[in-house]
Amino acid sequence: MRVAKDPVTGHEVDKAKAFILAGPKRKALYFESQETAREYLSKKNKGKD
Repeated sequence: MRVAKDPVTGHEVDKAKAFILAGPKRKALYFESQETAREYLSKKNKGKD
């Protein structure tokens, strides 16, 4: 199994089952769920204000 770390929770996630977004420099970010991806985007967007 290929795994990555969810940047919000720090948990290992199976890349084949993860929710994936493009991060900085188009690097793939792998999340446990759509909810943790939304949390990441919410925090990221708050930093732009």
